[in-house]
Amino acid sequence: MKIPIAGLSDSEIELVKAVLDMGGSISIAILIVIALALITWKLSGHMVKFSVDLVAVMQNQADALSGQATAMGEMKDALNLYVLKDNDEHREILLGLSVMASEMKELTQAISELNHDKI
Repeated sequence: MKIPIAGLSDSEIELVKAVLDMGGSISIAILIVIALALITWKLSGHMVKFSVDLVAVMQNQADALSGQATAMGEMKDALNLYVLKDNDEHREILLGLSVMASEMKELTQAISELNHDKI
């Protein structure tokens, strides 16, 4: 006697009968595998969206780091220019002081010679 089960085709009914004939533990194992497959299938859509969002966030972070590296390079160049400019000014001041010191020494010697000659 064939018992009609609503919504199942003959091949599906045969599949259910074959699973039930295998025993309870096999049936439970098959149900667990099917449930895990369904869960994986449902989560895969979320994982793909998460992966796309993650890649977008990482791209934004890479762009920000690139901008920061460019800004730091420009800051390094600006500081280097400032320091070199400052060094040039200090070098000019030191050179001027050196020339002034040698002229003062010559002037002191000339005055000393003039005072010595008068005596």
